[in-house]
Amino acid sequence: VEIFNLGQDAHEKGDLRKAIELYRKALTIIPEFPEAEFQMAAALLALNEPAEAEKAFRRAAGLREDWSPPRAALGSLLVQAGKFAEAETWLSSALELDETNTPAYVAMTDLRLKTKSSAGVLQELLAKIRFLTGKANPTAALWVSRASLERALGDMESAKKSISSALRIDPANRAGIAERIEIGLAEKNFDGALEDAKGLVRVAPQSDDAKLLLARSLAAAGQIDEASEMLDALPAGMSAAAELDRKST
Repeated sequence: VEIFNLGQDAHEKGDLRKAIELYRKALTIIPEFPEAEFQMAAALLALNEPAEAEKAFRRAAGLREDWSPPRAALGSLLVQAGKFAEAETWLSSALELDETNTPAYVAMTDLRLKTKSSAGVLQELLAKIRFLTGKANPTAALWVSRASLERALGDMESAKKSISSALRIDPANRAGIAERIEIGLAEKNFDGALEDAKGLVRVAPQSDDAKLLLARSLAAAGQIDEASEMLDALPAGMSAAAELDRKST
């Protein structure tokens, strides 16, 4: 436990490699230590090592089956990997254990939108998230999820209010800025979307998703050459980019 606590101290200071080393040392002493597995997984994920993070999240979930956080984290990671069926199993399990698990709801929103769930399914999820945002201290991420669902259901006024709430809590929230760009594009506020998209690329210059949003915003604003140049910098396999490229040629 003392070694684990030293790992957490290093983790909080941003020394992720040291934290992982200490978590692993703690696990050699107590192999069945779910908290150490979970924290190690989080550090691995922060270092962009999703495969190793997934293994550790799975071990944490297996060691403590009544604990919601590793299930939510694993489900979120699987959504990002496109493993939607398995992700839904883990996220549903997390919410059965803790119906207020915010990361699980955020990941479930992403899952439902990526798999193009029916309006009825989205409405049911939105009702639960609206209830949670009505309670004390909702996170910016939860407000972003609410806005995304409201936009998907065509309730643009509510979506704008929700994203404003998210960005009041965390003005630099990248997912919130991205959602505001989506709202701007949907409402044909191309100048606002373009300004936001340029700002997002400035703070996240390595993000392909940010670059794609900028390309879409440039194209929507009629700046086709600039949009095509931005698309050329994106991986060829990005389906949305390919679609935009077809539309702009």
